[in-house]
Amino acid sequence: MRALVTGSSRGLGLGFCSVLAARGDDVLAACRQSTPQLEALDVRVVSGVDVTSDDAIERLRSAVGDDRLDLVVCNAGVNGTFEADGIEDTDLDAVRRDLDVNAVGVARTVAAVVPALRAGATIALITSGASAPGREKLGYYGYKMSKAALNMFGHILAAELRPRGINVLLVSPGPVDTDLLRAVHASGKTHFDPSEAPSPDEGASNMLSLIARASPELSGCWLDHTGDLIVDASGLPVPS
Repeated sequence: MRALVTGSSRGLGLGFCSVLAARGDDVLAACRQSTPQLEALDVRVVSGVDVTSDDAIERLRSAVGDDRLDLVVCNAGVNGTFEADGIEDTDLDAVRRDLDVNAVGVARTVAAVVPALRAGATIALITSGASAPGREKLGYYGYKMSKAALNMFGHILAAELRPRGINVLLVSPGPVDTDLLRAVHASGKTHFDPSEAPSPDEGASNMLSLIARASPELSGCWLDHTGDLIVDASGLPVPS
């Protein structure tokens, strides 16, 4: 299988690359700046890819080339608003950055690589349970807004690509022991102890088992890390 992973230099993205490479897949690892951990993997690193830049996306398109892709994992993401207590102290420039990376950046990525997707390929959009219906809590304005926009993008994209035999699946990884979770924990904005969370490789392995369930029937659906369906293909929440 030939796969593309964005945001691959660390955290969950690095975990995806590690697991995919270990099972023998051909992996394109796209990132803004590579890391020694990524370079140590048997993957093709495509650095200089900032999903907010049209020029960088052209670099990604060139790297993909004429060979077809079977899997695209849109993992690149940021959370620049977790430290704010409410709207009055939320940095709106950070909100804009979250939206540009987590939502518009995904649209840029997908637009660049759709021509390279073979029939039966899957686009996996890494979203967050924090944006699920009924889970609204205070704070994280930019992050939650951007993930909600990403979710809508996934539902629309699934409808567009279904006739071409391309599946779109939204998946929430749940807590994973990453730099981001550690930063949020250190700020006091979550009581979840990162040491109790799965490692990036474990989180990625679980996500890949869910992504393997992709099908025309599930295209446009949103799966939690537990495997439960959060939103169906029509975009409607599934009662818990």
